[in-house]
Amino acid sequence: MLLRVLALALFAGLGTFVGCVGAGIRGLQTTKADAAHFSEAGPAPHHVPPQAGGIAFRFAMIHDVLHERYPKHGIAYYREMEHLTRIRLAELPPDVPLAYLATDDLAIALAYQSRHEEAIGVLRAKLARQVAAKLPEHERYTTYANLGFVLMDDSEPRSPARFSEGVAFAKKAVAANPNPHFGRETWQVLLAEHIELGLRSPAVLSTRDFLGSPFDASGVLRPDSWTHRSEGIGRSASYDYVHGRTERTLSFDDPVDDPTQWERFKPIREHITKLKRDDNDTSGPPFDEPMLAVVGMWRQSRTPSPHLAIAIGETMLRVGQRSLAWCAFARAVKLSATGTRLHEHAAGRLGRLPTPELREPFEAELAFGESYQKEYQAFEAKRIADGVPLGDANFYTPFRTGREPIASPSGDEEIVSRRDPARERSYHFTRTVAWSLIGAAIGVLPVTLVIHLRSYLARRMPPPPPPNAV
Repeated sequence: MLLRVLALALFAGLGTFVGCVGAGIRGLQTTKADAAHFSEAGPAPHHVPPQAGGIAFRFAMIHDVLHERYPKHGIAYYREMEHLTRIRLAELPPDVPLAYLATDDLAIALAYQSRHEEAIGVLRAKLARQVAAKLPEHERYTTYANLGFVLMDDSEPRSPARFSEGVAFAKKAVAANPNPHFGRETWQVLLAEHIELGLRSPAVLSTRDFLGSPFDASGVLRPDSWTHRSEGIGRSASYDYVHGRTERTLSFDDPVDDPTQWERFKPIREHITKLKRDDNDTSGPPFDEPMLAVVGMWRQSRTPSPHLAIAIGETMLRVGQRSLAWCAFARAVKLSATGTRLHEHAAGRLGRLPTPELREPFEAELAFGESYQKEYQAFEAKRIADGVPLGDANFYTPFRTGREPIASPSGDEEIVSRRDPARERSYHFTRTVAWSLIGAAIGVLPVTLVIHLRSYLARRMPPPPPPNAV
């Protein structure tokens, strides 16, 4: 009897040990099904805007600019804008604030009609009047900004001297007014400096994008890159945020768009994935800040720059949005000249992102966006020809009636699944106990079978004859 008890205890203990080891090994390979038991979904940290009252980033914004899913004015609009602005200027004294603003409008209308020399002349004359009137620098901001924009216009054949002059004016604009459009001008200057450096040293365009992200960063193309904490890539939120190691997290009920609540949620922005110039860089900006600027620059440009598409692609790789990255590099290929360093880099990235299933929907989405813009511009031209004023509050109402919104809705890419450490520990403990019990049961099963088999055989065998039987 004692031997039976000892055998059962020994094999039960052995089974329990094996079960514990198995549960531990299984715990090292947490699957999505496992995480569902101890994770909680919530908005990504970039839902907190960079500034109080500012716009928060959404990945749908990137999808829309890459596929031209936004309204874009046509040549008829800018011709009418020029016509109306000249009438307004004729009625104003030349050196009053309203005249200065109207001059900016005139210059922009000319630039969007590819009449850059006229636009530059208008702005230089305005600046000369402002200098003569001894206006302070901050009142010259729009002149500097618009003159820089026209001189650097990316779709024009570039003169290095003219481009450098445009960069200088853009820097003056930032110095005069550092944060007029939530800091977008700072990123515009960074783009301009990158292009200017590329004109002098083309090899720079083969090493990094204008945000400073290196093209040879380790791991950005690995499917499992999100698991590598040291590289800080593959997720829109930090490792600590995803693994529940932060004091604050976001819920779907948090009023992140309320400017009066911004200071309360601001600390959560520390957990937005940051861009890095190398693997040891910890000073990079949260990725949403330059992306908001890129979206604004793209939408304002006459012809999108391949530099913007490359920067989008590299950034999307670093935050785990591989489909958007593929689309960005596909646009960069279309926007850059064959044989250029940007074209070669974009094509190389596409070759290392083997996702052929994206080609057809990408082309269809882009064709849809471009078709929408053409229809929008044709509508503008007809309304103007019919005499409808640009300032009419219902100018675009007939066009929008019966149409679905062109902007894409946000989806699951905006949701972060965060681990709850307490629930995770409880889950792993419960699973370890369960596996241990199963192991113990499996361990004692053969001993129990042997014991029962021996008892069965003992009952079936005839009893031995008594001793000294005659």
